[in-house]
Amino acid sequence: MSKIETMKLQFFFILFFVISACDTPFGEIRTETEKKNKIAEKTKKRRKINIKKSIKDYPNCIANTWCKPESDINRWLRSQSKSEQYKILEEMFLNGSIKVKRLALLKLYAFRGEVELNSLLKKHWNSTENEDIKTQALTLLFLSGKKESIEFATSQWSSLSGEIQKRLLWVVADSAQGLPPTLIEEMSKSELPEVKTVSLQLQSLKSNNIEVLVTCINNNDKQSGLCIDSLLRFRNRESAEKLLKIINRFLEDSRNTKRRLELPPELMKGLYTFMALKLLDEKQVFETAVSVLGNRRLGDRIRSRAAYVISDLKHKNSRQILEKFRKDNRRRVGYAARRALYLLERNG
Repeated sequence: MSKIETMKLQFFFILFFVISACDTPFGEIRTETEKKNKIAEKTKKRRKINIKKSIKDYPNCIANTWCKPESDINRWLRSQSKSEQYKILEEMFLNGSIKVKRLALLKLYAFRGEVELNSLLKKHWNSTENEDIKTQALTLLFLSGKKESIEFATSQWSSLSGEIQKRLLWVVADSAQGLPPTLIEEMSKSELPEVKTVSLQLQSLKSNNIEVLVTCINNNDKQSGLCIDSLLRFRNRESAEKLLKIINRFLEDSRNTKRRLELPPELMKGLYTFMALKLLDEKQVFETAVSVLGNRRLGDRIRSRAAYVISDLKHKNSRQILEKFRKDNRRRVGYAARRALYLLERNG
């Protein structure tokens, strides 16, 4: 080893021991107290939020993208007491643009049921014709759980557009027990199938009798699929067995008709859901799905859905059954069988 190489080696050893001897890297805070003080100092220097400016700039935000004004509003709200939050949200609702009002109502969900909020929404109900604002306001009133607020919301039903009524159906269904009979009766006379179906669901929930929905499904019209979705809310064995019985009746009817029997695909979705809830036996559901897929007198939509159910069940014979229908003469069914096979192989 040369003299120069020896000196290099000694230099690196000395450098290594010097670095190792230091408790922390140069310039870093050495004690916990100093670290905490440094963090506190940085927090103090953090940019203060001008909430008024953030609200003013919020309408420039683009949906589904990060936006600084919206981020600042959220940060400011998190740093305030509940009373301060309500105060600024109320101001946004009363004086803001449509976009700001919508944001305020979204944030006011946390205050649903508060007497002050319910009074605010009722007092300023006629101050806008915007459908989004009206929908959000009525949603909060329905969810308040307060008798007076629900009565006010239901009293506005007849004046609402069909679009608003359809948007409110989920919250109306969730508020079933607090709804007056007059609203259910009014909904039953609607020309909108979605509204009419929810009225049937509400009647069933009120009376704890599913026969109204069963009749709707048996009619096999444009409302039937919606009625099946409503029946799924009754998570009991009676509802499951009724649905299975209806499908078996349709299978029997298909043998006595020359025309293809079009059925709502929700029938298969309903069977699978009840099975997942352990209200139907898996073997029953598999055999029914196989019968539906193999019945060429049934419509393409329900046969296609049956193929996916067979795939999802992952029965030992699922692959064999689906292989038979890969090239079905009904293109939609053939595609569904191939797709179901692919999903079975991918998830199996």
